[in-house]
Amino acid sequence: QINPAISSFNANDQRKLDYWRGIIKLPVYDGGYLVAYKPILPAVSQRLRTVRAASADWEEAVQGRRRVERVFVAGYIILALTILFAAIWAALSAATRIVDPVGRLVGMADRVSAGDLSARVALKKHDGEIGALSQSMNNMASQLQTQRNDLIETNKRFDRRRRFPEAVLSGDSAGVLGVGADGRVTIANSSAGELFDRASNRLIGEPLVDIAPELAPLFSRAQEAPLANTAQAPEVGGQVDFTRDGRSATLNVRIARDDTGGEGSFVVTLDDITQLI
Repeated sequence: QINPAISSFNANDQRKLDYWRGIIKLPVYDGGYLVAYKPILPAVSQRLRTVRAASADWEEAVQGRRRVERVFVAGYIILALTILFAAIWAALSAATRIVDPVGRLVGMADRVSAGDLSARVALKKHDGEIGALSQSMNNMASQLQTQRNDLIETNKRFDRRRRFPEAVLSGDSAGVLGVGADGRVTIANSSAGELFDRASNRLIGEPLVDIAPELAPLFSRAQEAPLANTAQAPEVGGQVDFTRDGRSATLNVRIARDDTGGEGSFVVTLDDITQLI
């Protein structure tokens, strides 16, 4: 058995493989070495070169297989990433087709809730059932806008009608009071305010019997008066002595009852006939 620490045996030339070379350390001769050469048979040398070539081919094949494996792994990774990104793109595209119409619908709903009834949802072909819902929302908003415009116009007409009798009453020399079913003043002209030494707008909302206790008996009779079978509203009248701040006056009072719509309101007319008497 060769001890590599004190000897070696190998080919002298790894390329030619023409000689064996042996080296052994001699314990004598001051640590010298003995080197021996022996020719290698041509057949053996040829076989060794063949084995070495086969070994080199095997290593190259192994390296080639590793390169192919790396190429396949890279290809698999690229294919997997491509499929992954395609799936993400498809999911985002599908989500966009769903979220986009919903977002437009929500935006329209927010504008409508803020009072903008002119808001409409833009419709697209691929909206599907959301598109049908959006169309319904557009129809609803259109109907609401039409109804609101009708209400505004109706309120304007009512306001014009209300201002007309107020203008007529303001120019009437007689005091006129509108009294609700609860006995509180709902309308008063300036002449009535002068009779009671109060601004006409300060009379509104006050009970009639508190403003003029002298009118309480007539007002009670008007409340208790039965409805007539004619188109003319029932009316109660009489003369009332009226005193305010030391000033006496005689008033001709007429209280007409109006049951239109079942409200049971009253119109009180006050004529100062003191100087006439």
